[in-house]
Parts: sequence; structure tokens; C-alpha cells
Amino acid sequence: MAAEHAAWRNAGYPALMVTDTAHCHCPRHCTRPDIPDKVDFDRLARVVQGFEGEVRDLAH
Repeated sequence: MAAEHAAWRNAGYPALMVTDTAHCHCPRHCTRPDIPDKVDFDRLARVVQGFEGEVRDLAH
């Protein structure tokens, strides 16, 4: 997997890549059946809240 954030970091911008490696364990990843009704939005919200501090640190 390419690190999409590396180009930004190399250009001097703070960057963070967050992934669950979905491409490794989810056969639907980035295909037509990969639609929002398969997303656990409550769990996603908890993950986003967990990373809030990291993102705030990058912003400063």
C-alpha cells in the first residue's frame, strides 16, 4: 500500500494516515458493493473522536 500522506509530509506539511487496512480484509473495498449501508457509523464516530487529539496536534 502506498502511503498517500508521504508526499504531503515530504513537502513539509504535517500529515497523518489513518487506515484499518480495509483493502486487506474487505473484498468489497473500493468496488461497486462498497456502499454506505455497510458502514458502522457509530463505530466510525468513536474512531474519529479517538483521533481528534492527533489531528489537533497536527494543526498546531
